[in-house]
Amino acid sequence: MQDESIAPEDIERIRVQLPSRSLRTVDNAAAPDLNLQHLMALLLIDGSPHSDSIVLTRGKRAVTVNVNGETSVFSLKSFGRIRIRAGRGNDLVMVGTVNNPI
Repeated sequence: MQDESIAPEDIERIRVQLPSRSLRTVDNAAAPDLNLQHLMALLLIDGSPHSDSIVLTRGKRAVTVNVNGETSVFSLKSFGRIRIRAGRGNDLVMVGTVNNPI
């Protein structure tokens, strides 16, 4: 698999083109499954070239991300997709649990 070397700071903007009639449906829609801004937002989690521990757990309104002992919390409303790039080490990646999936 080819390694993608894109970082969040490399992205200036994302452009989406839709017909006007479709835009009225998805622009700032109240339902997250229809909200274009929500669907385009990506939670990008990067590991390192070394052995990493990446653990995601879901709360009622947020996802907690722990990467090698450093914890960050992200509102579920702030992203529509998650992308984890663990790197090339011997990594442990855990996403949710059987009873509490993400």
